[in-house]
Amino acid sequence: MESRLPFALLFACALGFGGKEEGGGIGKYDTSTWVGAQYQPSQSSNEDWWWHYDDYEKQIQRELTLVKKALNFTAIRVFLHSLIYKAHPPALLEKMHKFLEISSKNDLKVGFVFFDDCWNHQGLNLSEPCLPRKGVHNGCWMASPQDIERTTDESKIQETVNSFKAYVTDIVNEFRQDTRVVWWEIFNEPNVDPTVPLPEGNFSNILRQSAYAWITELNPTQPIL
Repeated sequence: MESRLPFALLFACALGFGGKEEGGGIGKYDTSTWVGAQYQPSQSSNEDWWWHYDDYEKQIQRELTLVKKALNFTAIRVFLHSLIYKAHPPALLEKMHKFLEISSKNDLKVGFVFFDDCWNHQGLNLSEPCLPRKGVHNGCWMASPQDIERTTDESKIQETVNSFKAYVTDIVNEFRQDTRVVWWEIFNEPNVDPTVPLPEGNFSNILRQSAYAWITELNPTQPIL
């Protein structure tokens, strides 16, 4: 077993919440035991590892065991991707179950992130993994949704946003009472500035608001962030 920690685990800031009630920032949920960081397999370059999950499963088993043993984390933050769901919805759900089995064996809760406006808005190719480019920070990280899934037509924003409802609700409904899942995070760093032209700006804002409403209707036991 390698003695080093997976670098991918540490590329985002560590999780830290204030506690319970007013101090926790998310109402009734006790977050005082949530300690951890963002995770993806250290040899993967973006969220497409979900598509190639079987290639990474042994690595995930090794790394999450090490994470618990070396750092005693209790929670990890994990990104999903809309295109991976759309490519084969049942397959993603099955892989999420497998991942949660591994995390649970290591006493790690998981918070899932649906959307992200950071970095590359085009280029996700599920048949050809992205190769890092020397000197380019996060050159392979893929925004979710990709621009090809969005619209530049103001009149079609809500219609296009609604196309993501199944992605969000199928996943939440599958795990809405699963104690292995500790939160649902709608959007990492959404670019909601209305002056930013489509397909970001208003699109990201409406997608964030719509996804919050969709999840709320399902009444999951986990908090919605």
